[in-house]
Formats: sequence, C-alpha cells, structure tokens
Amino acid sequence: MKALVLLSGGMDSTTVLGYVKNLNKFEEIKTVYFDYGHKHKREYNNAKEIAKFYDVELLKFDFDFAKHFNRSTIIYAGEKHLSDDYMPFRNMIIFAVASGYAQAHGYQKIFYGANDDDIFPDNLKPFLEQYNKTVQSMEANIQIEYPLVKLNKKDIVELAKKLNVPLHLTRTCYEGNDKSCGKCVACCKRLEGFSNAGIGDPIEYD
Repeated sequence: MKALVLLSGGMDSTTVLGYVKNLNKFEEIKTVYFDYGHKHKREYNNAKEIAKFYDVELLKFDFDFAKHFNRSTIIYAGEKHLSDDYMPFRNMIIFAVASGYAQAHGYQKIFYGANDDDIFPDNLKPFLEQYNKTVQSMEANIQIEYPLVKLNKKDIVELAKKLNVPLHLTRTCYEGNDKSCGKCVACCKRLEGFSNAGIGDPIEYD
C-alpha cells in the first residue's frame, strides 16, 4: 500500500508524517506540497527539510489560484468567525488534485492534518467525510485519512514529542516573514498548544 502525505511544513502535517512513518505499514510514502499563490511561501523550505529528515520524496504542485479569491472575512454557520486567511474551497481544490495524482500513480491513502482546533469548514470532519464519499462515487480506491481530527493543539504537541517529530523544523504562520509572526491565527493556536502542553516552542518568532 502506498500513501501520500500533504505536507505544508507546519506542525500538524509534520506530526501526521511522523505518525504515518511510525505505522510501518506503507511500502512507499511520498509527501506533497501545494503552492497555490499564498504569501507564506517560506514554509516550502521547511517542508523540504522535513522530507529530508524523514527520507521521503517531496513533490511540489504549483497552482496560483489564490489571486482569484477575495479576502473578505466569512462567517461560518452564523457562529464561527473566520480570519481573512480563509480561502473558500481551498481544500476541495487541493484534495481533488492530490486524489487525481494518487489514482494516476497507485496511492491508496492521502493523509491530511485536520484537527479539533480547526475552524475552517473544509477542515472539519463533516466535509472530510463527504469528500471521501465523493471519491468513492468516482470508483477510485482512494481515501483521505485525518488521524489528528480528534486532537487539539496541545494533544498534537504531546503526540509530536512522543513520536520525536522534528518540531524545530516546522513553521506555522500565515505571514511571509523570515520568522513566524506570533500574531496570526495559525501562530496563536500553535503557541497556545505548546503553552498548554507545558513545552517550549523550539522555533523563533518576530
């Protein structure tokens, strides 16, 4: 069995990669990074270092579709206020491309780092479950796996430490600066996770 791991260079996706490697059940593991025109492109360097650490191939897809999306804040279900970094249907696009690649090259599993602290609708379990049903309707032997979906950031930090995940190589920031900003939604959630776990974050912030 062969697996693709969607690797952004962040803490969640890197922990998923560590989890998948620890399973010792796949004959081949490949990581995939998507550059869709986002401003936090520096994370690609992190993804390359992480793939090197785990001795897996990193495939990069370049699809500059972000420029076609607006930046307005969206309210989901009348309750959850999404940040300006939310890009509608981003994951649908990414999953579709990853699924097409998986089917063309014989990968049965696609791993993604959705977790319990996610607020964007296409990161939540209802969407992920429906996406798998859509793939099944295509008669494709592919399934999206999301092993962290019941874990919050604190849990992920603890799991990462248990699996010896190289958290010092990760980057979790929506800004494109040399160092993580420490202020965006992604940074704040990461820092909260480390704080709640009682573990120091090994990366530097502006």
